Amino acid sequence: MKFVVLADDLTGAIATGSVLCSLIGVGKIITLDFQKVNKELMNSFDCLCVNTGTREKSAVEVRRRLERSLEFFEKKCPYALRIDGLLRGPIKPEIECILEKNDVLLTDTVPEFGRFTESGIVKLTDGFINLVPLATNLRAYGENYGHKFVVADSKTYRDLERLAKVCITRGMVPVDPGPLIAYVAREVMLEQR
Repeated sequence: MKFVVLADDLTGAIATGSVLCSLIGVGKIITLDFQKVNKELMNSFDCLCVNTGTREKSAVEVRRRLERSLEFFEKKCPYALRIDGLLRGPIKPEIECILEKNDVLLTDTVPEFGRFTESGIVKLTDGFINLVPLATNLRAYGENYGHKFVVADSKTYRDLERLAKVCITRGMVPVDPGPLIAYVAREVMLEQR
């Protein structure tokens, strides 16, 4: 096992697996539900895209499922959190769970959709999403555990490649709708060859 992606629903897990295959040509990938993660699967694939099934769950259930998923690979390989591009789902409790153990870098940029992140604002083709309140809460939460939460500006694939290198050199967990995760996975795979 070289890399794991956590996603809050099956669609996100499949979409990220597809991005990993098409954008960077990652080797053997499997998408599965969090209950089916086991050591045998971890040794058989280069990348796991795990559906945590938390999109409509309570914060308590989100934490339980993420902790269950993380127990298998947290110390064994790098991982990422795939979020919905419009920030639907339990993003705050998911990131809090990760911040208790790691630094986190979030960006919400998908260049082909005209979506990019700048100064804590996600710019969409027809509006924007303000990440500042969420970022303020998560920064404070992370500080309680000695970890950093960063919302990074990005607009292009080149920006995402640069951020992937930041995640790897600083040991940060990438959080995004998929493109940053793909670049981090590519870097991880190249390092392990």
